[in-house]
Amino acid sequence: MLTRPLLLGQSRRFLQTSTMVCADKGGVFSRFNPWAKQQQQQSDASDQPQSTEVVGNATFDVAFQDKETFASWKTNEIVSDDEQIQSIIQSIVIEHIPGTSQADYQQASLQNVDTKFKVVKDSIKQLGKEVPNASLHSISTVQDLISFFQQKPSLEATSVEQFFTQQAESLPSNLRFELSKTQQQLQQE
Repeated sequence: MLTRPLLLGQSRRFLQTSTMVCADKGGVFSRFNPWAKQQQQQSDASDQPQSTEVVGNATFDVAFQDKETFASWKTNEIVSDDEQIQSIIQSIVIEHIPGTSQADYQQASLQNVDTKFKVVKDSIKQLGKEVPNASLHSISTVQDLISFFQQKPSLEATSVEQFFTQQAESLPSNLRFELSKTQQQLQQE
């Protein structure tokens, strides 16, 4: 009777260790274990020197690269001289619209979408002033384009207070304009 439990204990130990031995040495069970192969690959990779910097418990392996700055396609200087605007647009129109001369370039039509795009884009490039989408539909001739680029921006028309006073009837009743405390004090003085 004493021999029986002793043999039974040895056989259990042999069965429990045999699976571990097979898995460690690339046996039957390691083929079904996806982590076993990765551990072998990681141990191979750890033998090679790496370009990582270890700080405390954190590891940083980052390659920093300066991004190139985006070059704008339009000029940085906004042309505001009326004669210069006309001469630049004249050269652009003569280049893109065949059959136009220096005498009649202002009456040239911009109804063709491709021609209009080319003329407006080159005008923006050389003059530095952008044409908003809302204004594009009103430009049908070269004269309209010249008058748009010759317009001077009105700073008074952009005042918030003026907008609220002019549009008071059409705005909702809960929407109103109030001056800041410092502006109220300045008006009282």
